[in-house]
Amino acid sequence: MNMRIVLVTGIDGGAAQSVVKCLRKAEGYRIIVTGVDPLAIGLHLGDVGYLMPFDWEDYRKKLRKICIEEKVEIIVPGSDLELEHFTKNRKWYEALLPPMIIDYPNIKYARDKYLLQAWLHGSGFPYIKTWLEKDLDKVDTLVALKPRAGFGSNMLFKQVRPEWAKMIGQYIKDRGWEPIAQEWLYGDEYSCMTLRTKEGELLGTMVAWSVKKYGQSFKTKMVIDSEIEKLVNKVSEKLNSIGPLSVQLMRTPEGELKIFELNARFTGAQIVRAEAGFNMPDAAIRNWLDGEKIYGKVNKPLIAYWYHDFGYSKPETLDKLTREGKIKKGKVNCPKYL
Repeated sequence: MNMRIVLVTGIDGGAAQSVVKCLRKAEGYRIIVTGVDPLAIGLHLGDVGYLMPFDWEDYRKKLRKICIEEKVEIIVPGSDLELEHFTKNRKWYEALLPPMIIDYPNIKYARDKYLLQAWLHGSGFPYIKTWLEKDLDKVDTLVALKPRAGFGSNMLFKQVRPEWAKMIGQYIKDRGWEPIAQEWLYGDEYSCMTLRTKEGELLGTMVAWSVKKYGQSFKTKMVIDSEIEKLVNKVSEKLNSIGPLSVQLMRTPEGELKIFELNARFTGAQIVRAEAGFNMPDAAIRNWLDGEKIYGKVNKPLIAYWYHDFGYSKPETLDKLTREGKIKKGKVNCPKYL
């Protein structure tokens, strides 16, 4: 079998690492990974790991060099900052690099929480009430205060009383972010994912009940829920999405569904979806490169538990990576206790 050569960026984070796990599960891939943190264990998960510069101009020069030297066939972006950068420089990347699994038009909704809620409201989908910085003195209920363009749980303040909204908003602003307030939601949280072909045909949708900590799912139950699945499919269809689309929503105690976040990329729970029956990164790559249409769904309901563990390496491994900016697989030992 010919090995497909895939580059996964942003390997410092859990989303990219989950994509690599999915590709290992699928087999048939030579995996190149890139990241900026020399202490990121993700750099050791690929067949080759490259340390990237922080400067964007140097970053794209090095990324192009890696793609040429490693004969990369396709790129899977793994971090929000890179997705934003790739979108702003779309013409350059499309002209000089291999194809990327990226839904350029919808990145803006992932990065701008106010814009997302305005689009949901205007499109007739369930949304959550949102206040911009200029309206924080009008907040009349418990809210979450956060950066308008943030990601993960960065600068997130939960269950803020109305009289504190302006003060905490100023605190966020003083640290370089534009603050917004969103009504505080109670209920069960669901993390959902649709996958569409590069032409927009739906390949499958998966729904998962989840408990999150620091923006990451650490308890996940894959479920079959037709109501949520129909809503998520309608959202992705209205967006004309391609590739992966993550939709996060809450079901309130009254049974109302409210969407609070979108991500036009794979997520940290991707390997759980693969274990439940649909390996979405593998299906996406095969569609982008070969035109294959692999349909999937939850065919094995399961519960996934996240747990903390360590990998181990010799000090000279880090020295070599920092000095040469490159490391080959197998330099970190991840023992299996269970």
